[in-house]
Amino acid sequence: MKISVKVLMVLIVGLVMISQPYVVSADSSESETLLAALNSRSSSKIKNAAKIITRSGRLDDQIYEKAVQLLQNGYADVDSDSKKVDELSWLCKVVASAGEPKYKALLLEVAENTPSGKLEFYANQSIELIAEYAERNQVMTNDGQLDPDLTSRENQYVNMLQSDNTALVKDAAKLICRSTTINPKLYDVVAEELTGRFREIGGDREGVDALAWLCKALGGSGDTKYLTTLQLVATTDNWKLARNAGTAIEMLQ
Repeated sequence: MKISVKVLMVLIVGLVMISQPYVVSADSSESETLLAALNSRSSSKIKNAAKIITRSGRLDDQIYEKAVQLLQNGYADVDSDSKKVDELSWLCKVVASAGEPKYKALLLEVAENTPSGKLEFYANQSIELIAEYAERNQVMTNDGQLDPDLTSRENQYVNMLQSDNTALVKDAAKLICRSTTINPKLYDVVAEELTGRFREIGGDREGVDALAWLCKALGGSGDTKYLTTLQLVATTDNWKLARNAGTAIEMLQ
């Protein structure tokens, strides 16, 4: 049986794609913005970029490799400068957020050799977070039910909002609140999740916090059709959630 060169190449490419980790399709401007921040000499810019990266699922390899480079070059000589220690601590989380065990060795190296007790703590914490991030990334990049009207990033937000992981729900709501352009269909998902979850929240502090952020997201939608949802949530016995629903109502009136 003869196999054409064209068919063989397709098979090879397919095998290579299967062996690679799924990466969220971030547009070039987003990746460039994050890389520019990591390449800056501003600890505040690096820290802010790190916060976005650690909530955004599996991104381009070059982002994690840049974080690795900065961490390798800085952990041994870090002094008492709290801003630098904070920056490197966040870079530990960025490396962990790739969800790949191969970065455990670097984080262990940082924990064992840095003169900063705080950085040692966050390096060790980040080692424990690798498996958690791997699980989060799998949920966030699930392409089983993609909405063709949404971008890849917006479909990722839907996966996060519909997850059983309340930390992911909260992160999605935060990202939506901070986005400049959002497809209105996303707010429908936010409203649906808020309506379905708020009665069962009980005293779960993390869960209440996630729902509070969902209220903020609806408040920022600018669409009065969500007043009914927010007014319903405002009847909850949980004072914090009721307060955030009330604030969101005021934003829409």
